[in-house]
Amino acid sequence: MSSDAAFQAFNNYDFAKDDRFQAGLPSLLKNQEGKPESERLELIQRAKWFYYTKFVQAFDYNEYQQWSINHKSTDISDKQDDMVQEKESSTDDNETPKRLTFQEIVEKIEKGEEIPGIKQIPNKLNEAAPSEAKLSARPKPWEVQRSSEAIDTSLGTND
Repeated sequence: MSSDAAFQAFNNYDFAKDDRFQAGLPSLLKNQEGKPESERLELIQRAKWFYYTKFVQAFDYNEYQQWSINHKSTDISDKQDDMVQEKESSTDDNETPKRLTFQEIVEKIEKGEEIPGIKQIPNKLNEAAPSEAKLSARPKPWEVQRSSEAIDTSLGTND
């Protein structure tokens, strides 16, 4: 495949529908708050390149940048960037809770606050009636030994 075809395939790749790419994107962007939008877009573009070269087809990023400048094919990638940003913003709000540092967890425990993502288990015993035993108890070792001695005496071993 020529470089031109590889670059075109990269531009047409649907990153918004790639679950593996979308799963890693929020962790990549979590430290980008407050930074200029152009830096975030550049980071997303480099992440797309890294992912694509690792899992689909490898190509040189600098050559791709020159090719994209010459071909002005940014309209497809801009649409994909918008879709990725929409997906990223919706997953941040709804699905992925903020990861807490160890210090933040310690502070929440000291204050008695609830830690997100931890299942609360009630501190009480089961109030239902206990079940009835269906099997008889196994004989104790000394009970088993007595029954074998009774068999020996009943056989009448007279020495």
